[in-house]
Amino acid sequence: MLPTSTFVKPQQQLVEIIIQADKNGNTVTPAYFTTAVAAFFINRKILAIETFYQADIFYSPISPGVPIVSLALFNRLSATFLRNDGNGVTGGDFYKNIPLSFLRRVINSRQAGSTGPDLFRMDPIGLSWTDSSVLLPAPVAISEPVSVPFLVTYLLEQQDPEPYKTVKLRGHAAR
Repeated sequence: MLPTSTFVKPQQQLVEIIIQADKNGNTVTPAYFTTAVAAFFINRKILAIETFYQADIFYSPISPGVPIVSLALFNRLSATFLRNDGNGVTGGDFYKNIPLSFLRRVINSRQAGSTGPDLFRMDPIGLSWTDSSVLLPAPVAISEPVSVPFLVTYLLEQQDPEPYKTVKLRGHAAR
């Protein structure tokens, strides 16, 4: 039997961005992750990000009573993630204006529009969470704040990111 230290064990954490309404009932975007999210991921390398909409889960497990983004709004949103090497040096946009549908991999038997079976993977990288956001091309009327959840797969600070680099994964799959 292999010792458990042989395996790299990525972790997962659910985080969210809350899209608020302005005084006229329109969405306010870009909307950003909180500083608490940023503090949690300091010095942790991100491997994958996925998201959900209301057909998958109705209410936020993080913010009680806040509904998850509807399919209509979800299909109009894009996400931008900025990288940060952990030493305060940002490398600019790493992933810019990605449609949220690219980040959804849930296969939902209740929903005809279920999407792909694979994660949105990235080479292990630090992200600048307080600068990363979701955006709408134009304001949309909403009656209450909505949650845009993200399930983030990451490594702990002491875990070696090398086995998770895209080149390594491709090389392994070719064997």
